[in-house]
Amino acid sequence: MDTMKGKTVVLTGPTSGIGKEIAIGLTGLGANLILGCHDIDRGRATAIEIGHRTNGPGIDVLGVDLSSTHSIRQFVRAVLERCTRLDVLLNNAGVSRGSVPRATNADGVEITFATNVMGYFLLTQALLPRLRGSSPSRIVNVASTFASDLDLDDLMFEKRPYEGMKAYAQSKACDRLLTWAFARRLEGSGVTVNAMAPGLVVDTGLYRHTPPEIMARLRQRGGRTAEQGADTAVWRVNCCGLTNRARNAQDGMQVREACRGYLHCHSSFSPEIGFPAARARSTMSPGPYLPCRRHEMVALIVIAAVLAVGMIVWVVEPFLYAFLFSKLIELFVGNPPYMSVEQVFPESRLLRDNWRVIREEVDRILENVEAIPRFHEVDPLQTLISARDDKAWRTFFLKGFGAWLPKNCEQVPRTTELLKQLPLISTAMFSIIDGGKHIPPHVGFFKSVLRYHLAILVPQDAPVYIVVDGKEYHWEEGKDVLFDDTYRHEVWNKSSSRRVVLFCDLLRDNTLPPFLRGLNRLMFRLLRSSRKLQSAARRAEVARDLPGASRA
Repeated sequence: MDTMKGKTVVLTGPTSGIGKEIAIGLTGLGANLILGCHDIDRGRATAIEIGHRTNGPGIDVLGVDLSSTHSIRQFVRAVLERCTRLDVLLNNAGVSRGSVPRATNADGVEITFATNVMGYFLLTQALLPRLRGSSPSRIVNVASTFASDLDLDDLMFEKRPYEGMKAYAQSKACDRLLTWAFARRLEGSGVTVNAMAPGLVVDTGLYRHTPPEIMARLRQRGGRTAEQGADTAVWRVNCCGLTNRARNAQDGMQVREACRGYLHCHSSFSPEIGFPAARARSTMSPGPYLPCRRHEMVALIVIAAVLAVGMIVWVVEPFLYAFLFSKLIELFVGNPPYMSVEQVFPESRLLRDNWRVIREEVDRILENVEAIPRFHEVDPLQTLISARDDKAWRTFFLKGFGAWLPKNCEQVPRTTELLKQLPLISTAMFSIIDGGKHIPPHVGFFKSVLRYHLAILVPQDAPVYIVVDGKEYHWEEGKDVLFDDTYRHEVWNKSSSRRVVLFCDLLRDNTLPPFLRGLNRLMFRLLRSSRKLQSAARRAEVARDLPGASRA
């Protein structure tokens, strides 16, 4: 490997995460570092730590706020005073505001754009004369596979609602274009301009403002360590074989391999202009789901295979078909065990506000609870978890896989009326478990739904709770909870009385990629038409002459 001994590198954002690992890697190769730090004290502490770990050459630490043009000018003056030669500029510093509201810098520029785009541009432009005079030299911009949502008519999010993740994605799309523009203009000058994407590195300061539910989905995808994310940047800085021509997909096979799947925009790059007039759109979107082009290709192959054997599987066992489809969804959807009801299912307020109305109807059907079937009597597949002891788990179904059960609905008309106003609910029932009942650990296999519970009747004499992925939730009357039942979960009723919840499955329409939403609904229609479910629906019907039951 080439050596960096004696070469001077300016690196921004070096105090944590990928930037810190880049600094460690370059110092270990003998580079003289000038660190541009937003927090000068953290920068000095980082420099001391790196010095102890690598025994490398001295490190200069300078303060810079990349969202401030004044701070950038001061930083550039300090850099030029310290070095007569500049071999590498590595633009790494960046911000992602996550759920933090929109803000602007002193010049009125939105903070994410000011830091991640204007900061890169102004710093590069100001140091360019020194880089030209030190050729061969290099500029490396840290980009991202999240790049997307570039709207050249509204870069500042003044016309559209502000979302921190979209602002970050847009800024990284701009960094791609900025890299290509500089590469075009500096071709033949001896200054090489490249960009790299470190891959998904979750545990960095970049995501400190990201909502917990999005962080949980990111962690489910795995990703890379900060050290692994930094290795491509160190390689780019240290490699002599790269040129400005390696910015395009056709010419950049070596670069693309080294960057582990760096994604390029769909729109054609016009070499005549730095920022193309055409809107750039990437296949990566930072919305509620997190697909990428590779996953979409896998999805198409899996869908074709599923359809090819679909009829055979359907004849043998329709739920196996649904299981395979759920595995497909797992490629695209990740979430924590528990989710915010208000954010994912805000319409649930209708049920919470009317829980006492529902309770009145529950009290009536409980007058002859022995007539309500146990879960394994409705669905024999539930025998292992429903019939393992003499304590009953009874289910009063109102809707199953989108099909209403009229005889049962007639006995709880007001509850049925409320549920019919919530079209995303695919299955609804009253789940009734006896005192002392334990439903053992199990997992669901329908990734295409989320599980919703509204507590209707909860004993107070002992704990009554559910455990999902090792985390307990204790039911309270009138309160609701939303969770993913594909996580391992179990239920305890340690009291001596019955517990009743309104148990609903909620279609994932608002958290699925668009091309999967239609398939998800089609799957439910197919399941509803299966003989197995039609037979289960007949077993789920409860006699209309229950004492006290409402009459239609």
